[in-house]
Amino acid sequence: MNHTPTPLLHRTLVAVDIVGFGGREPGVQPYLRKVLRRLVKSALKEAGVPLRSCHHEDRGDGMLVIAPAEAGAGPLLGPFPALLQAGLRSHNLMSSPEARLALRVAVHAGYVATDREGAAGAAANHLFRLLDAASFKAALGDRGAGLGMIVSRYLYDEIVRPGFALPDPGAFVRIEVECKETSCDAWAWFPQEGPAGRAEPDRRLRAVPGEQGP
Repeated sequence: MNHTPTPLLHRTLVAVDIVGFGGREPGVQPYLRKVLRRLVKSALKEAGVPLRSCHHEDRGDGMLVIAPAEAGAGPLLGPFPALLQAGLRSHNLMSSPEARLALRVAVHAGYVATDREGAAGAAANHLFRLLDAASFKAALGDRGAGLGMIVSRYLYDEIVRPGFALPDPGAFVRIEVECKETSCDAWAWFPQEGPAGRAEPDRRLRAVPGEQGP
């Protein structure tokens, strides 16, 4: 039987995970998943990358989003995390402790194949190694932040550090990633904290018109 390989295409990938989802009450978990989807969908729309234009997958306690080529990496490095942070903050301020969320976000870019069954490729594997890195989880926990974003070394070097797009490099801290077969450096951003530990909008994350990503 002939088999035509699914083409590998260069895309920006985002993974979002609910912190501590497995420890939440089973009756609360479906609600948290709905809240996550609403927050991600709203932040993507406001960032100019509507969810309907993306390949996206429900990952149980999180989501995988693969942006279309024309979106570039910029909106997902700058406006998206800031908008997600704002939506998360509003949700948590109005919710009971049982319904509050903390989120981990990972962003990477590379070659990936997608079809009806899902996504595959080294870029997708690397994305989830970043998301699951113990060092990233510990850094988020140490800061008590409601949201943290880890960015691959590739995106940091190609997009962030040269100033082609969006986040101020000074807003990031270096993270050493050791997860399964992956050993690398990455860069993490955590929201600035205002009075009483409340996360404040971080204006170091900003959009640059016309940026098309790597």
